[in-house]
Amino acid sequence: MINVVAQHPDVAAILFLGDGERDADALAETYPKIPLYRVSGNCDFASQYPPEGLAPFGGLLLFYTHGHAYNVKLSLGPLLQAAKRSGAHAALYGHTHAAAYQVCDKIHLFNPGSLNLPRGGSPSYGLISVQKGQPNFAILPYTK
Repeated sequence: MINVVAQHPDVAAILFLGDGERDADALAETYPKIPLYRVSGNCDFASQYPPEGLAPFGGLLLFYTHGHAYNVKLSLGPLLQAAKRSGAHAALYGHTHAAAYQVCDKIHLFNPGSLNLPRGGSPSYGLISVQKGQPNFAILPYTK
């Protein structure tokens, strides 16, 4: 993760979607001036981080979670409903380790994939930008 942030030193914030809490802690130590929003994943045992959160960016509200509590491997319906209840414009999730993006009922559903254990593809990460209130969700390849 540290290598990814080094490639994008001007990011406004980092969202960590769980699994690998020590990596997130190292990221926070390496880049203390970049806000880090993080949640616990199903492999982050005895985590001190919450299971979900909300973050405002560029006039948008992002709901973020690891995804296991919403059974995202089976359906994105519960995640979509949680995002709607929170008033979010987008829901970011992990857990499946497979990069994905879709819009459903005007809610952006975004999974950046996985740097270390990708499923169904190559290692990837996500980059979100907002221009004039319009979000762009990019899935980018990761090379070590």
